[in-house]
Amino acid sequence: MEGVRCQSRAVQEIAAHQKWNIRIFEKNGSLDANLENGLVTGVLIFLAGFGFSIYAVLTWHANHFGPLNTGQMLRLTLPAAAAMTLGVQIAVSSFFLGLLRLGKR
Repeated sequence: MEGVRCQSRAVQEIAAHQKWNIRIFEKNGSLDANLENGLVTGVLIFLAGFGFSIYAVLTWHANHFGPLNTGQMLRLTLPAAAAMTLGVQIAVSSFFLGLLRLGKR
């Protein structure tokens, strides 16, 4: 945990030294990204992907768990896996951005 704090503090110092315009941290900026919004967005996208994967399994169940049309199943499972991965990435990224904002409060 201490390593994460040190790394986030180092990024803050580099950003302050380089005078980066990180508008994502500004309250009055065009994008107000915070931990709560990121988590809600990540969970909703993950649940959408999980719903697609459940639908794919139910489609396979309707086929009595037999052979499937590969193209049809790939159209269901690839977006499901991509959405679940994207949801997790958004949630983890919001935690990281929340750590970076700790020094700004």
